[in-house]
Amino acid sequence: MRTHAIFTAAALVSSLAAAGVARADEPPLPPPSGLSLGGHVGLAIPIFTIASSTTEIGNSFFSIGISSGVTLKLDPHWAFDFEMVAYNEFKATPSFTSFVVDPGVLYNFGSVVVGGRVATKLGGGQTTNIGVVPLVVLPFKVSRQISYFVEADVPVWFSDKETGIPAGPTGVQPSVGLQFQTGVGF
Repeated sequence: MRTHAIFTAAALVSSLAAAGVARADEPPLPPPSGLSLGGHVGLAIPIFTIASSTTEIGNSFFSIGISSGVTLKLDPHWAFDFEMVAYNEFKATPSFTSFVVDPGVLYNFGSVVVGGRVATKLGGGQTTNIGVVPLVVLPFKVSRQISYFVEADVPVWFSDKETGIPAGPTGVQPSVGLQFQTGVGF
């Protein structure tokens, strides 16, 4: 009786172990699909802005932004990214801190990510404004879950007339710029 129980237990353990081992001729399981969360943190540095006059880094201003975002990954390619950037401008005269809220849609091609954002600047004496920000991101895998990235943004802003800046007939002042961003995505 005792020998029979030992053989039964050994057969049960053997069948459980065999069930957990994949056969060599079976394909690997596909990656999970569906919603997942990610995000990023980094630094944003505006390089130049073209409006009624051109301003460039070092000559007219130096700004640095701390960016963070929460990313809702819809599938391996499409994602919504809810980004926020707090900017500090450094110059000889008093300057303001501003906060940009710029959610957007991203498409991951694998070696490059492209997307677009809709943005608004808050605080810092900002006038009413809205921006559109096309972007290109180059991610570099650090580990399975973490990537280092470099990003080029081209913010296009439409703002109310500001003091000293001539506006168009509608009172809206357009501007376009280039911004560099770098950080860690997860």
